[in-house]
Amino acid sequence: MTTDIVPGDVSFEEIYDEYYCMLLAYLVRLVHDREAAEDLCQESFIKALRHWHKRNLQTNTIAWLYRIATNTAYDYLRQQNRYTSPH
Repeated sequence: MTTDIVPGDVSFEEIYDEYYCMLLAYLVRLVHDREAAEDLCQESFIKALRHWHKRNLQTNTIAWLYRIATNTAYDYLRQQNRYTSPH
């Protein structure tokens, strides 16, 4: 993890430590599968870390992180639907 801190901002590591459990619980509610939610949570944080330097500092960081997690979960659910829908 990076520990770069922007003045007036928190580090990515602090965000991860503080919000991992809440984000995981949110993803469990979305996908109804704890194991998949754990994978999605990690994937969401990896995506966030990759784009950490690009985020808009005027935007709520937690809302931004939840948006990434939501989109990641929706992608997962779409993929699952493709494999389970009868053709």
